[in-house]
Amino acid sequence: MLTGKSRVAFFAACLFAVHPVHTDSVAYISGRRDILSTLFYLLGFYLFLLSRKRQKPKLLIFALASYLLAVSSKEMAVTLPAVFFFYDGITNLPDEGSFFKRCSASLKRIISRYGFFYLFFLAIALLFTGYQIFIKSPSNKIGFYGGDPFIQFLTVGKILVYYIKLLFYPVNLLADYSFNSFPLSQSFFELATLFSVLVLCALGFLVVKLLAIDKLMAFAVIWFFVTLLPVCHIFPHHELLAEHYLYLPSFGFVLLVGLLLERLLIAIRWRYAAYTLFAVIILLLAARTVNRNYDWKNSFTIWGKTVKTSPDCVRALNNLGIEYFKRKDYTRAEQLYRRALSVQPVYEKALFNLGNLYRVKEDYDGAISMYQKAARVNPKNFRNHNNLGNAFAMMRNYEEASKAFEKALQCKPRYPEAYNNLGNVYRSLGKVEKAIDYYQVAIKFKPLYEDAYTNLVSTYVNLNQYEKAIQFLEQARSNNPAATFIYRELGIVYERSAQYDKAVSVYEKALTLEPGSSEIHSHLGKLYVRQNRNQKAIEHFQKALENKPSVSEPHLNLADLYLKEVNDKQKALYHLKTWIRKAPKDKRAARVKEMIDQIQRETGAME
Repeated sequence: MLTGKSRVAFFAACLFAVHPVHTDSVAYISGRRDILSTLFYLLGFYLFLLSRKRQKPKLLIFALASYLLAVSSKEMAVTLPAVFFFYDGITNLPDEGSFFKRCSASLKRIISRYGFFYLFFLAIALLFTGYQIFIKSPSNKIGFYGGDPFIQFLTVGKILVYYIKLLFYPVNLLADYSFNSFPLSQSFFELATLFSVLVLCALGFLVVKLLAIDKLMAFAVIWFFVTLLPVCHIFPHHELLAEHYLYLPSFGFVLLVGLLLERLLIAIRWRYAAYTLFAVIILLLAARTVNRNYDWKNSFTIWGKTVKTSPDCVRALNNLGIEYFKRKDYTRAEQLYRRALSVQPVYEKALFNLGNLYRVKEDYDGAISMYQKAARVNPKNFRNHNNLGNAFAMMRNYEEASKAFEKALQCKPRYPEAYNNLGNVYRSLGKVEKAIDYYQVAIKFKPLYEDAYTNLVSTYVNLNQYEKAIQFLEQARSNNPAATFIYRELGIVYERSAQYDKAVSVYEKALTLEPGSSEIHSHLGKLYVRQNRNQKAIEHFQKALENKPSVSEPHLNLADLYLKEVNDKQKALYHLKTWIRKAPKDKRAARVKEMIDQIQRETGAME
């Protein structure tokens, strides 16, 4: 539509499709906003071109709709009216006269023809920008990078030149450029900064010259810089730079390459060389993209690659530590968190995660120390206060635990986990009525909060207040008829209050909602043993093991049944041995070993 030449479109589309820098937008699936935003942005621009070239102003209504969809997907799309303006400016630019006179004449034509249109779009863009910056405030970066607006301004120059480098030479790619991954400018006369300023000045001069030679080439360069404006830190942004910011601006780059190749192909003697060169470039870029996709296989691979490429990237070190933590490799996780803190000693996330690691390792003093340091860095992190409270509670320091939970609620008044944990503290202190109140508040804010239900019901049961527990759970069941855990809790209460038939009925209903629940099968097995329905009990214990082979208790239950009720010692022996393998440290292990020895003596079975 821009050039009227399908060959230019083909070159540009091929390059856009395989460029490795786009993997950050495409492979990062949860960050699909870049793709959605660019889709609607390009659609809006296409409709704008149709309107201009076919003289159909009504199409601008659809362009406006696309604009609203684009900015709703991502804030970067706010620049679409500016792209409209520069396109109109270039197409209305006279061919003769000085640069400033030509620009002045073009501006007058635009105002006279489309003044209301641009005023309308400008109002929308300003309202959206004001909302994002001053009301929604998406940036969590406070102050200027380097603590100085001039340093930040110089750094933006380096960033822009780095983006250009990535488009031409996309070899060393990073998923994250936080902290030490991209050095800030130190002064204007720093070599990298000075070079960047000179490159940008040269590009500005080139645009002026291109306006006289090839207006679309000039427009392609302008597109690149205009679409990058929202992430150029006019207002400090939480991410210094990111490859996914290039997804939309790269349209200008691929358009420019397509136009350059088209010019080369005008001369017949260059055609073979141009096609060959383009094919080689496409193959090389495609190969790099395929290779880069392997890095994005999962969180572990992408953060591992980022740490390898940029060893001082604090966020990558922290996130790779999280991946090792998930794999229960606590030694490696701690090393990575420590490395992150050696680069950025006040990095709150690493302090918080290190606290979580120590808590899992039952080093509660270490956990408390890390959580307290994290709280000094960010006093508003309610999860940190909550975890601090849990660490204090594990040390039975209930006074400090309650203070930490109260702090969490000051930061987030509707935080159900903190209410539940406060309930646990007061129950431990013997203040059960207060504990019940907190559990109920937790459930009020999170109606399907399983832990709070479990704690509340167990509190009622311990007080022998079975009717209260049943009344509460029946009400909850009527409000949430598909919540399996409510049936399970109700079954436990009926079981504890010796209402076995009702317990069986409730558990059977729970199984219709969750047939694969090993826990519910185990509960039913025990109830059928009580009712001397041994075959049914065996069936449910076996189902419990089928659904969750890692559990051990059903083996003990089955062994007991086979010994006492069915008199099948070989099957009993099998289940006892299996139980020992799965629970060797259980306090009943010694007794079970004696049973195994006795059965082997009686049956003559060998190990």
